[in-house]
Amino acid sequence: DREQQPIEIFNKRFIDTKHFHARQCDLSNSESLTLSQFNLDTVFCVNALERTASDSMALQHIHDLLSQEGYAIFLVPALPRLSKWLDPTGAVRHRYSKSQILQKLDQHRFHVVDHFYFNSMGLFFPSHRTYLDRRSMIDRLAANWNIWETKIRPPLGRSLVVIARKKLPARG
Repeated sequence: DREQQPIEIFNKRFIDTKHFHARQCDLSNSESLTLSQFNLDTVFCVNALERTASDSMALQHIHDLLSQEGYAIFLVPALPRLSKWLDPTGAVRHRYSKSQILQKLDQHRFHVVDHFYFNSMGLFFPSHRTYLDRRSMIDRLAANWNIWETKIRPPLGRSLVVIARKKLPARG
C-alpha cells in the first residue's frame, strides 16, 4: 500500500502469521523490487494500482516479484465512464472496464482465474460517508447488500476484483 494506516492495521491483524508481510511502497517504482527477498507467493493489491503513476510498470513489478505460479489479487475501481461522478477529487488516476483490466493482465503475463464486480451499492451512494453518520441507515443497508453480493454476483459494481496467476514460461 502507499498509505501507512492500512499497513499498520494489517500488520496488527496478522502479527502471528509467519509468512505475512504488509509494506508501504509504490509498485510502479523499481525500489519495490526489494520485496523479492520475501519470495512472494501472493500479492494483494487493494485500491492501489489505480493510484500509481504507471499501472503497467506496477503490473510488471508485481509479476517480477511473484514466485513461479504465484497469485495476484486486485481490487480496482471499475466503470471509467463514471470517473468524475465516483471520484470528484481526481485521486484515482486509472479506472478500468472489465475488458481493460483483463487485457492489461494478459499483456503482463497473468492468467485470470476469476473476476467479478464488487460494491454495486457504491454506484448509488458513491460518497455517502462524507456527509452521513457511520451508523446511518445506508450503512446498515450496505452491510445486508454485501451479503447478497457474496451469493449472487452483481452485473456491475464500483470495483472489480480480479484473481490472477503468474503465467509460466512457455515450454520449449
